[in-house]
Amino acid sequence: MHPPTVDRVRSVIDELMTDLAEKPTVRAILGRAKELMPEAEHVSLAVLARRQFRALGATSVLAERSESLQSETGEGPSTDSGGAWSRSGDIGRDGRWPAWGPRVADLGLRSVLSLPMVTGVGRLGTLNLYSSRLGAFTDDESLTRAPRYANHAANALRSAQHISGLETALLTRQRIGIALGILMERYGLDEEAAFGTLRRTSNDLNVKLRDVAEHVVAKRRLPS
Repeated sequence: MHPPTVDRVRSVIDELMTDLAEKPTVRAILGRAKELMPEAEHVSLAVLARRQFRALGATSVLAERSESLQSETGEGPSTDSGGAWSRSGDIGRDGRWPAWGPRVADLGLRSVLSLPMVTGVGRLGTLNLYSSRLGAFTDDESLTRAPRYANHAANALRSAQHISGLETALLTRQRIGIALGILMERYGLDEEAAFGTLRRTSNDLNVKLRDVAEHVVAKRRLPS
């Protein structure tokens, strides 16, 4: 299989920015990584959540399982600190990961190329490319192309997460606004009093304000 041309690499990067919803962006990042790095049989995108690494997305059960094993063992390329890429051509015997490596090798994954996804706000996650072949990921062109791709993928993911966050915030504000209108109508309150009622209910029940608002919208009454 011939390596992708420079023009194809650029077009793939452009494609990552066409759909800035988070889930489609993750799927595109994984799929295009396999396309650009033909040795990559399995790809995962790992993120740190609640002090554990998990696969935000993966192209196979094996790739997803490799990330779960990193959480179980506390080892693996995703857990390594630093902003540089790393490679192993023999995961099972790599001294950096004495617990994780043999278990991943038992899955049939023998080589890994691990690419930190870093933006101006810090490290978002790690893109891990796996091969069932020993000694994979040594081609100089691929090792130049892959980190560059990871940087662009990180920016695309960051943009998608930012937009998803804005959309969630907007939806929350809309639902709170609807809930306020319901309380104002039902209890004869002004907007300030209605918001105070929502906030007190949230504090008293130790429930998030947005969840109280969702309850009011769905049930047309305050939760008890």
